[in-house]
Order: sequence, then structure tokens, then C-alpha cells
Amino acid sequence: MLLIIISVLVIFFVTFYFIGVYTTNSFVTEQTEKLIQMAKDQAEEKFNYSEIDSLPPPVQNYFRFAMDESVSKPRFARLKQSGKFKTNLNAEFKDLTAEQYAISNQPGFIWSGDITFAKLIWVRGIDSYFNNEGSLLIKFMSGITISKESGKDISQAQVVRWLLEGVWYPSALLPSENLKWSDVDSTSAKIHFKENDIEINVHVFFNEDGSIAKMKTQRYMTTTAGPKLTGYTGYFSDYRDVNGIRIPTHGEVEWNMEDQDFLYGKFDIDKIEFDNFSMYD
Repeated sequence: MLLIIISVLVIFFVTFYFIGVYTTNSFVTEQTEKLIQMAKDQAEEKFNYSEIDSLPPPVQNYFRFAMDESVSKPRFARLKQSGKFKTNLNAEFKDLTAEQYAISNQPGFIWSGDITFAKLIWVRGIDSYFNNEGSLLIKFMSGITISKESGKDISQAQVVRWLLEGVWYPSALLPSENLKWSDVDSTSAKIHFKENDIEINVHVFFNEDGSIAKMKTQRYMTTTAGPKLTGYTGYFSDYRDVNGIRIPTHGEVEWNMEDQDFLYGKFDIDKIEFDNFSMYD
């Protein structure tokens, strides 16, 4: 009887686990397919320097650095990442691999990353923003939900992420109805982004060659007491040309807390493609 009970419990757990894995994969696939359709519905456009004539000089220099004239503006990007991730201040960096899909004409992306804690043990994080709603999902070994968060504060955090990652698909940072640039000085400028009830200001710092060195803003950080608006900085380097578009292939992100800075992520772009409207196998 004991063996029967154990067998039933094992079967139940395995079934529950694989249902969770299937649900996770289905969510990623469904969201990505919606993003792909939104990107396909957007007309293809060529970048022209006349679009940036009224922008502050360092911003003009950035776009002249980042995109060749007449290059097609990326509508959709898919990329693979590897890197290191820290779950808290006292933890050690863990290996991370991830895939991401994003659109550029408005905030929209899904990121699925596996953080390895031990051999054959990992946690999957899924960040997404779609149709004005952000979510953060954490799954133990892809199948068992550890946490699931949403709401206005999470949406703000995901829009901040999309804005900072616009350096990977620079057309996302061109002026639009929701995004404006303002002058600060000869080496920096500010992005002012507003969509519905979300307003974000980003201070952007440029290198001498026009590339973006870092971006500073405020982002909601998940804490045990709930989301808290916290300083946030992204650093970018190792720029490379991808078919006429120059993007940073290394990035680091940190929380700027009141008493100290918390560098929690280091990411390398291993592969990126524009307007390849499909998922990775």
C-alpha cells in the first residue's frame, strides 16, 4: 500500500510538473506570436537623417553612429543572451542563458531566461510587456511557479527595461508621439516617455564616438515589502555592426539604492536578428 501511495504521488508530481512546463512554453509562444504579428502589421520604413535634425546635438550624433542612412528600421528583434545574474546582494553570480523577442514601435517584449543554481537545477524568469500590461513570472525548473507579479508598478518596470534595451534596436529611441528628447549638455540628453499613466525620464550619457555609454532612471524594484521606486542604471559597451546598425553586445545593470549600488546582471548578446519573424527552435 505504501508503494502504491508513493507511486501515485510521484505520478501526480511529474504530471503537475510537466503541465507547468507546457503552460510556461505555451505562454512564451503565444506572446511571441502576438508580437510578431504586431511587427508584421507595421509598414517597413527606411531611416533618414532628416528625422533627427531637430534633436539635441549629442542625440543626433548617436543616431548617426547607430544607424546608416537608408537602413531599414528594425520592427522586430530576436536575440540570444548569456551572462551572469545575482538574485540578491549577498548571493554569488550565477550563469544565465536567455532568449528575447521585442518590437520597436511601442513597448512590447518577452524575455525568457534560465538561471543555473546547480547541476540540473535552474530557475526560469519570464519578463514581458504586451498591450500595456507588464508581468514578471518566476518558475522553478520551468514548471513550478515561485512567484507571479503584475500591476502598474510591474508595468512601469518593464517599460523601463524596454526603453533601456532600445539600444539593441535603435529605432525604438527615435522621437514619437510618446517619446521626446531634451537637451542637457554636450555629452548627455534626456528621454521623456509617456504612455497612458506611465511616465519615465531617462538620463542618457554618450561616448565621444556618439555611442551610448550608460542610461540612468528610476524603476520599480521588487522587495519583500512590495515594489519600491529605486534608482536604476544600465551600462553598455562592445558595440558591433549588425547589417548597418551598431549595437552594444555587452550590458550591465544595477540598482542604485540609498546606501549602496547593487550590480545584479551582466549580459552578452550572442546572436541578434532584425525582422526575422519567427521563434528560435
